[in-house]
Amino acid sequence: MKEYFEKILEVKRNQYIFIGIGLLAIILLGMGLYVGIESPKKRIHPGVSIEGISLSGLSIEKASEKLEKELSPKLAEEKIRLKTDVTSFFPTWKDLGFYYDTEKLAKKAYGVGRSKSKIQNSWLIFKGAIFGEQLEANTSINSTTLNRMIRSLADDIYVKPVDATFSYEDGEISISKSRPGTYLDLDETAEVIRTLKPGHEMIDLPIYKTDPEQKEEDFQRINGVLGTFETNYKSSESNRKHNIKLGSESISEKLVKPGEEVSFNDTIGEISTTTGYKNAGVILNGEFDRGVGGGMCQVSTTLYNALLLADVEITERYNHSRPIGYVPKGTDAAVATGYKDLKFKNSFDFPIYITSHANGSELTFTIFGDTTTRDYEIEIVPKLQGTSNPKVIKKTSSKLAPGDQKVEKGGSTGYYYKTYKNVIKNGEVISSEQISESHYPAQTRVVYVGPAKSKSSDSDSKSKKDSKSTDSKKDSTNNS
Repeated sequence: MKEYFEKILEVKRNQYIFIGIGLLAIILLGMGLYVGIESPKKRIHPGVSIEGISLSGLSIEKASEKLEKELSPKLAEEKIRLKTDVTSFFPTWKDLGFYYDTEKLAKKAYGVGRSKSKIQNSWLIFKGAIFGEQLEANTSINSTTLNRMIRSLADDIYVKPVDATFSYEDGEISISKSRPGTYLDLDETAEVIRTLKPGHEMIDLPIYKTDPEQKEEDFQRINGVLGTFETNYKSSESNRKHNIKLGSESISEKLVKPGEEVSFNDTIGEISTTTGYKNAGVILNGEFDRGVGGGMCQVSTTLYNALLLADVEITERYNHSRPIGYVPKGTDAAVATGYKDLKFKNSFDFPIYITSHANGSELTFTIFGDTTTRDYEIEIVPKLQGTSNPKVIKKTSSKLAPGDQKVEKGGSTGYYYKTYKNVIKNGEVISSEQISESHYPAQTRVVYVGPAKSKSSDSDSKSKKDSKSTDSKKDSTNNS
């Protein structure tokens, strides 16, 4: 009996296997026929869709048009929240530069079932027809639009840091409070946004703080005047007065921290008509001339003397090629872009603060610092070491009459000075230190003279003189 049932089960099993093989063969045959019919068609295979949008049976062009119509409006409608600590922005995805490259997406859909593997293609075509093939709609980004939006955000977010300010009036010092600034990191923002996909609801923008250059604590040890110096420029032409005011303002209200070295030229910046400077008198190679920025040496010289009186360390200084009239010889400080500079260093353990004031007549520089460290005064003493007479060059000029002279260059005496810094305490000089040497070369005197008188010229002149005398006598006789 048992053997009988086993035979029946074996027969049934074989029948099922045969039926299964038959059905598989029919399915494979059907799939082959379907794939064979579907493959050559120049259209997207059945069941293929992108983001739920069916593209079955469409050409690439038609599929692109359909995607553009149904996908793109979403980018112009959906918004994302860009958050900061104090506010939020709600741009659309389109505002950020996101867009769908619908032609590229349509080609992606068209490529389903069209790889190099025929077996894989057959399976994808058949599977798509039965179960469907859902593709993701990847977005692209227009970099120009994105960068424009980020710059606009940065402008809205940017807050300039506010420096603490120093004021001195009627012997009283007052300091205003500083405030930090904020800014948006452009590169980091672009990188974050590029990783997003539509549907994302919110991101925190990368906002950073910027410290002010001058904080109120920087002024804690500044309590009075270390040194001040004034020069007069009342008789200067208007252009020179303009340059002096502009230049002095460029180096005014400057905090110099301990150990910091300052370059006058670097602080002033470019001296040109584009930066507001005008033509005025300058000294060039020992001669008076005209140039853009004339008057800047009076600014540097006035500052130099204020720094000396404040006992600030001078690290670079040059004298003019000839003496100038607004300070004693040996106490000037010439500047020329790329050639001569005035540099100084704050060697104190406290900050110093520089102010200037130009009122059209007097230019004043004042150096502030910790006066509790000062129980002495500074005196600057220039001492003449020698002089030199100018060389005289005479040149003959046919344009001048014999014996006549014309001065082309007046020339000037040369001077050699050593300048000393005296430290005075309780009315007595407790130390004296040489701080500079100044050489003002003698400037050559050039004189044009008329040609020398010849002998024949002397004879002719004598004859004419005698003739004139005879005529004069004749006239005199006739008149008598």
